[in-house]
Amino acid sequence: MSPLPVVLIGAGRRASAVYGPLLSRWMCDRVTLAGVIGRSEGRARALGEALGVPWATDLGAASSMGARGAVVAVSSPENGRVARAVLDLGLPALLETPLALDLAEARALAARPGAIIEVAEQNPRFPDLAGVIA
Repeated sequence: MSPLPVVLIGAGRRASAVYGPLLSRWMCDRVTLAGVIGRSEGRARALGEALGVPWATDLGAASSMGARGAVVAVSSPENGRVARAVLDLGLPALLETPLALDLAEARALAARPGAIIEVAEQNPRFPDLAGVIA
């Protein structure tokens, strides 16, 4: 099976420190980083160039980059809006937490026909938090 081409949406701290290296180096047998899309031209350009991939500031560029999925690492208040835009493009999305800022928005995202959404939540995997989560 060939690697899935994905676009990284977001060019801030988490995108550059975690998802950029993860997608471009550590998971390259499963995914191909097709490009970076960020709201800041400077940050998008810097991250795209550092990772050796195309960059853009318009989410519509995901299709021209050949993306078949999206990893969304944007600021919390933007998650819902960006998730809706990604789903409007017909792309499955891995969203950084929180999925949404309120339950109604989360339910609306989950109820979208054909939506494929995964939320990147690692806290349940930390043994020290087991008592807090339970």
